[in-house]
Amino acid sequence: MINNSKKPDDDEDQDQPDSGEGLNKVWERLTEGFNRLGKTESVPITIAQSDFFRAVKNNNTAAVIKMLDAGYDPDAYNGSGQTALHVAALGNAVDVARVLIGRGANPLRGKRDNPGHTPLEDAVSFNRPEMVELLARQGGYAPGAMVNGWSLLHRACEKGKAPIAMK
Repeated sequence: MINNSKKPDDDEDQDQPDSGEGLNKVWERLTEGFNRLGKTESVPITIAQSDFFRAVKNNNTAAVIKMLDAGYDPDAYNGSGQTALHVAALGNAVDVARVLIGRGANPLRGKRDNPGHTPLEDAVSFNRPEMVELLARQGGYAPGAMVNGWSLLHRACEKGKAPIAMK
């Protein structure tokens, strides 16, 4: 009977990890990398900031004006990476959007993780004709802006939103 077992004094390097350990480390790194790809970095916001974005969403102009007077940035991002104008566009909070733009909010400012995604795109996508008109008239349309290869006008027509296209 032949003994093929190796002894500690063999010439091979004893410091090498076995193949199982190496594969586990590679697997852990791959898993961490894929997990990072699927997550957008969340930015914690204060309770006061969440109150600001809640007031925007609810079209509460008095509360928004009070907070802007207290120093809130009209172009700040919420925890989801949206500006107050994005939130206003999604909720069709036209009165608040007027206040925000009047106080310096930039209608061309995109989302934190997607700078090309403007509030106007949300207004078009969610069929908000009055919001579309306000944002477009206040500088929210960048000529040549494309969404997935389509202009916002094409996108409005494609979704059957004639009132938006006619504005």
